[in-house]
Amino acid sequence: MAVIPVSDSFLALLGYQLGQFADCLEVSSLVVYVTHATGEGAPSLIPVGHWPADGRTLAAVDGGSGLRVPAEERRWLPLRDGSDLLGAIQVESSSNPWPEPLRLRLQAVALGLAEALRLDREGQRLRQRLAFQEEQLRLLVHQLRNPLTALRTFGHLLLRRLEKDNDNRSLVEGLLGEERQLHRYVDAISDLARPDALIAAAPDPQPL
Repeated sequence: MAVIPVSDSFLALLGYQLGQFADCLEVSSLVVYVTHATGEGAPSLIPVGHWPADGRTLAAVDGGSGLRVPAEERRWLPLRDGSDLLGAIQVESSSNPWPEPLRLRLQAVALGLAEALRLDREGQRLRQRLAFQEEQLRLLVHQLRNPLTALRTFGHLLLRRLEKDNDNRSLVEGLLGEERQLHRYVDAISDLARPDALIAAAPDPQPL
């Protein structure tokens, strides 16, 4: 079964939400789908969870599928974020119309899952953005270290060629001191690309 990636926490919440209908004799089946843009026509609906957990294999529902059409025993509840369709719940029930308590219960589940799915997708986007920023920081650190290493090497070579009483020696030593300071800044930038290192850092870090 092809599945759009959703987080484990969303799947856990989905299981709890669907499992609560075990005492609802009017409902025979619930299937939760998330939308997947195909670039052609209406988006496909990819199943991510169902109740009861009977081991059945569920296929995606594309634009031409007859499952999209409501039937006497099958209805759809959209999962929306404003005008965006995030997914849908397919409800198969022996009651038509639904009793009011069941309608309110299903509506509450749909609203909760829609918000959870919105947050889950936003979390995915933020994680992707963070991964991209971390990669850019690692690249920046790598590009900064190379000229700093060359500067340190040239500075030490120059010191060796200068006499101890040479007036320019203090200038080169000052240059090497600035290089060491810049190196500490680069190390700090490198830590930004490793959030785990920041968490494990000492509570009172020394100033740069």
